[in-house]
Amino acid sequence: MTGTFKQLTIKIKRENMMKKTNKTLVTLLLMVLFSNASIAKNQCIDVGGSALGNIVNGGKSIIAAMNGTFSSVRGEITSSKETPTGIFMTMEHIFMQSDGGLVATKDDVVLTSVKGKESQYMINVTYHVQEDKTNGSLKGVKGLFKSYGLIDLSIGEVVIRYEGNICK
Repeated sequence: MTGTFKQLTIKIKRENMMKKTNKTLVTLLLMVLFSNASIAKNQCIDVGGSALGNIVNGGKSIIAAMNGTFSSVRGEITSSKETPTGIFMTMEHIFMQSDGGLVATKDDVVLTSVKGKESQYMINVTYHVQEDKTNGSLKGVKGLFKSYGLIDLSIGEVVIRYEGNICK
């Protein structure tokens, strides 16, 4: 009888341990599933790189070849006014990726005069992503990113470095 009782006790302990293990595995699985859904919903993309561009269309637009997150960009000046330190502009850009992803932005641009260089300015841009104007791999992203660099209005060239992150 003692051997049978001992075997029964061991069997019950094993069954209880299996139930606890199964509950633990189910709990872990649910945690993983819900945390992955949360990550996918709030996925952020680091953006960064540089651009070399030209002013075109009679000074109203900028086109640039880029490296990094984006492969090319087209920008359109929507307003411009002189300030005590240079020029303030608003612009709209369309950034494209080589895989077809696209992001449109509305932007604040600050050009600060470079002392002793009449047509040269330091440029700082804050790009505000227009969530309803995204496409492809970038569909649904929002947020902002920034750039800084130099622009020479006499030769129509701009070089910038951009960085930030945008999120789904």
